[in-house]
Amino acid sequence: MEAASPIDEKAMTREEKLLYLYVGGKADVYEQKWGKGRFSWNWAAFIFGLFWLGYRKMYVPLLVILGLFLLFDAAAYLMGDFEASWDFGIGFVVSAVLGIGGNQLYRQDAERKIRKIQTSHRPEHVETAVMKKGGAGFVSLLLGFLLLLAYGLITGALSVFMEWMYL
Repeated sequence: MEAASPIDEKAMTREEKLLYLYVGGKADVYEQKWGKGRFSWNWAAFIFGLFWLGYRKMYVPLLVILGLFLLFDAAAYLMGDFEASWDFGIGFVVSAVLGIGGNQLYRQDAERKIRKIQTSHRPEHVETAVMKKGGAGFVSLLLGFLLLLAYGLITGALSVFMEWMYL
């Protein structure tokens, strides 16, 4: 006899079921964290920071953070006051914020994507689309890494350009 899935064992609303399907294998862990209130600690988000965002397919927050880093770097280079220690300090703050608020950010991102899927798919295809759009994996981690690499290349090119301008 096949064991019932966690989804079958619980009386869930349609939204809760879709959120469970979106998160995938760690749904029980996130459900527990979300039940603790607005802020709950996430070690993976704290330690892996921007990589965690990529892994969990939160590309918009990842791009926003990288864009802010890039703006900060450009402003620091233009003022002639770039210190790598500032980037590390800001990176630590970003990691701490993700550690504290990452679970809620993930839930909001998942709910937004689920609503979009519900409006763009026929009802009988929503669950399949949610499972495909959600979850985590190597490809999403790789894409997050490539975005971080692009940031590094851009900021490195900016550094070289600024050095060349001031020669």
